[in-house]
Amino acid sequence: AFSCLVQVMMKSLFIAVFLLATLGFVASSELSCPKVFDGLTNGHFDLATQFSVSEISANWVPLANTPILGYEWAIISEDKINNLSQDECRATQGFVGIPDVQKWVDVKKDISATATGLKLSPKTTYFVVLRTTMQNGTHVFSMSNGIFILPQELNLEGSHKRTEPKAQEGTKETTKNLEILASECSIDQANQCRKATISVREILSELYGPPRFAADPIFAVAAAAVAGGDDDDDDDDDDGSAILGIVAGAIIGLLALLCICCLLLALLGLLFMKGGGEDKFKEDVRTTHTEAVDADFGTTTQHAIADDTRVEFPDYDPSTRLSVA
Repeated sequence: AFSCLVQVMMKSLFIAVFLLATLGFVASSELSCPKVFDGLTNGHFDLATQFSVSEISANWVPLANTPILGYEWAIISEDKINNLSQDECRATQGFVGIPDVQKWVDVKKDISATATGLKLSPKTTYFVVLRTTMQNGTHVFSMSNGIFILPQELNLEGSHKRTEPKAQEGTKETTKNLEILASECSIDQANQCRKATISVREILSELYGPPRFAADPIFAVAAAAVAGGDDDDDDDDDDGSAILGIVAGAIIGLLALLCICCLLLALLGLLFMKGGGEDKFKEDVRTTHTEAVDADFGTTTQHAIADDTRVEFPDYDPSTRLSVA
C-alpha cells in the first residue's frame, strides 16, 4: 500500500511540474498579431467615424516573416466588449459567445474585407475582430479600436455614401422633354416638321440669293453645262450635272494644253531656221588673179588661184586675235 501511495505522489508531482513548465513557457513567449484598422486605408491610418448604417470595412497589416494559414474576421457591437477585449493581441477571442453583428468569415490570406447588408444603429460603436491561424494551427486574436456610427440627421456624405447612377438623370431629362413636346400645340409641331424638310441650300438661297462663282476661262464650258442642266433639288440630277461638268472641263483643259505645246514647238522651229547656216566665226576667202591676154581687143582672163577658209577665234583683246587660213 505504501508503494502504491508513493507511485501516486510521484505521478502527481510529475504532472504538476509539467503543467508549471508549460504555463511558464506560454507566459514567457510574447504573442504577435496583425494590427487591425477600421476602413479601407491600406494600413496608413484608422477611421474613427462613418455615416453608413449598412456596411463596415477593415484592413490589417500582416506579420513580417511569420507564415500563416489564413484570416477570419467578425464584427461585434460595444455590448459584447468586456475586460478581456482590452488586449490588442491575445490568445482568446475576448468576448463571450458568438459575434452579434457578423459571424466569423474566412477571407483566406486577404488583408482587407468589407461586410454589406448590415443593420447598424447610429450613435453606436462597432469593433472588427480578426482571428489569425498560425502555421502550427494555433489562433491569435486582434481587434480594431472601434468605429462610431454618426447620427443620420447630420446629412453629411460619409466615406460609404452611394450615389445614384447617371442613367436615372438622363431618364428624368428625357421625360421632361417629352412633357414639353406634349404641351405644345399641334400647329407648332406641324411647322417644326415642315421646317425640318427644308434643306440648308434653300435657306441660304432665300437669304443671300443664288450662289455666284468667279468665271474661269478653262472651265467656262463646264460651268455652262452645269448651268444649263436641271435645277431641281434631286440628288440624281445634281450628280449627273457635276460629272458632266468635270468631264467637259478636263477635255477643254487637255485641248488648251495641246495648243500651247504646238505653239512652243513652232516658235522653236522658227528660231532654228532663222539662224541656220550662219557662223560668225568662219569666213570664206577667194583669191583671184587677172592678167591681160589680148591688148588689142581689150579682153582679160581671170584665174582663180585658190579657195581658202579663214576661221577667227574671238578674244577679249583684239590685238591677240588669231586667224588660221
